[in-house]
Amino acid sequence: MKIAFINTNREPYPLPSNIINGGLWITGKIIEDLSKNKEFDITFFTANDSVLSKTIKMESLGLPSFYKMIGNRDVTPSENAIAIFYEQLLIKEMIKQSNQRLFDCVHIHNNFFIISNFLSYISIPIVYTLHDPITPYHELFFKSNSLKLFYPIAISKYQRKIAEKMNIPIYETIYNGVDIENFEFNESGGDNLLFIGRIIKKKGVEEALKTSLLTNYPLNIVGSIREYDKDNIASFLSKINNKNIKIIKTASRTEAIKYYSTSKITLAPILWEEPFGLITVESMAAGTPVVGYARGALPEIIKDGETGFIVNPSDDDIRGNFIIKKTGIEGLCEAVERIYSMPEDQYRKMRKACREHVEKNFTVEKMVDAYEKVYEQILSIKK
Repeated sequence: MKIAFINTNREPYPLPSNIINGGLWITGKIIEDLSKNKEFDITFFTANDSVLSKTIKMESLGLPSFYKMIGNRDVTPSENAIAIFYEQLLIKEMIKQSNQRLFDCVHIHNNFFIISNFLSYISIPIVYTLHDPITPYHELFFKSNSLKLFYPIAISKYQRKIAEKMNIPIYETIYNGVDIENFEFNESGGDNLLFIGRIIKKKGVEEALKTSLLTNYPLNIVGSIREYDKDNIASFLSKINNKNIKIIKTASRTEAIKYYSTSKITLAPILWEEPFGLITVESMAAGTPVVGYARGALPEIIKDGETGFIVNPSDDDIRGNFIIKKTGIEGLCEAVERIYSMPEDQYRKMRKACREHVEKNFTVEKMVDAYEKVYEQILSIKK
């Protein structure tokens, strides 16, 4: 089975150790796993500074990753427009080769709005993983375009529900997976709260800070602050003068996993409807329970009371009848206090439940198996 993959050529794969791009990481993991199976012939449309195994063919047009070419990642609006054009050069080559029937199908992970107007030019089956939130613009696209051999994949039941309300025909729901063996399971954890990921408002970094200050438990904030985010979180940055708060602005993948495994709780008080939330799964893989707001897919990832606690965002935004009855920051604090006050054996049981939950539901192997079934199904439909 010959499959072409495309995501972005802004970054190389594997990503630099201190850069987070969940969609590209997932794309690479699917490709790596499939390439071990001789039944699959994989071509990856990517930047030429990507490093791939010998069993994966690279198509790059000789172009390095965009951020390498310009020398930084803090792009201006005009540079971002050029970056979109840069990605579309690779998309055009992928379409050209697809229409020459060099592949049986193509699996697309690009930003929808960069590639959407090109989809109708592809004449072979398209598997499309929707990594981003579904918006009215997706609905507008599908109303004005009738695509044959197009198979959208949702990454959560929540995302699928939103898509189907907008009459977007989701073919399958497949959760993202993690490399479970790369996450050291720590049965006892540590003493600190953890916030990890992009240090931006919608990720709930200020809510994590407030929770730490109100409960007086120490907090590690691990993530990146881009130049274009600084104005948006200026008020947050000005508050970091507490000895209990530590910011680690750059951390390698290995260091990030260490923070997961040696933390007491990971905070995920997201302020947006996140379609999956890989950080939540990574934390549980290391054994660390998660406390977060009931937004997006988080309620279907965390097992309330078993692998952490789910908190309703406010009294005016009740998403479910969860164990923690307080809402907002008060609810986050109550959940945190409940975990810190657990007897040691009960807390260790929760950590073990976290690991087992990921092993059962969110591994790379489970994800790839599900995609293999999709490829087989759509190609049998074609025949």
